[in-house]
Order: sequence, then C-alpha cells, then structure tokens
Amino acid sequence: MKLNLLLLSFVSLLGYGASGCSFGCTLVGCRSGADASVTAVLTGLATKAAGAMPLSIKVCVDTATCATAELTESGGVVSCDIKSGGSFASCFALDSDVQFVVILDEATGGKASVMVSATVTDSASAKVIDASKSAPLQTSAPNGESCGPTCHDGTVSFSS
Repeated sequence: MKLNLLLLSFVSLLGYGASGCSFGCTLVGCRSGADASVTAVLTGLATKAAGAMPLSIKVCVDTATCATAELTESGGVVSCDIKSGGSFASCFALDSDVQFVVILDEATGGKASVMVSATVTDSASAKVIDASKSAPLQTSAPNGESCGPTCHDGTVSFSS
C-alpha cells in the first residue's frame, strides 16, 4: 500500500514537471507601482523654505514627462499637492525633504539613465532650485527573470 502511494506521488510529480509548470510567478510589482519611475529628492526643501511657502515645484524627466506640485505649510504640517501630471506623479514631504515620484509614460528603451530637471520657486517667484541631473536607472525583476514585470527605477537628489 505504501509503495503504491509513493509510486502515485512520483508519477504525479513527473506529470507536473512535464506540463511545463515548474514554478509559479508571484504578483509582486515594481516599487512605484509602474514599470518605470524616477524619484527626485529635494533635500532640505521643507525646512529651508518654510517662511517662503507656498512653493511651486516642477519636475521633468527627459523633458517629455513633467509634473507640477505646490508645497504648502499649515499649522506646522507641510503638504505637497500635485497640480498637473497627477495621473503619473506623487509628492510628499518626509522630515525636511520632499520626494517627488514621476512615473514614466513611455518605455525607457533600455536607457541606462534619464535626465531629470527640477525647478522650485518660492512665493516671491525667486528660484530656490533650478537644476538638471542624470539619474541612473536600476533594473530589477521582483518576481524573478522569468516572470514580469521588469522594473526601471532611478533616484536623484537636488539640494536647496
């Protein structure tokens, strides 16, 4: 009886392997929720410009994908509200920094990096940040090479 059960188990495993299903894919996605994204960290912006709010922020990736936001402070709480590009961007204040995530609306085309520009103006229209930097893209496959998605994420920091 034990031999029959062991033989049946072995045959079942052979059938599973022969069907082409050697493993299952998980459903882990990319960290931003999209296949390609860039995070612009605006270092120290929330504290340095505390007396000059509201601030207008514009972040562009390769000049093709741009988003704008407004940074405000009320009762000691700093908040960041997307004004345009909201379907593919998010912005939040974290301690003294502001993180602005832009989801790329086009495939990265195998690029090793993208150009990111950040422009921040204060309530008197003075530029607080006006710079461009290259953001290297890191490629990852959170579910393994045989399963999608393939993620392309980059991070770049701008000092205020």
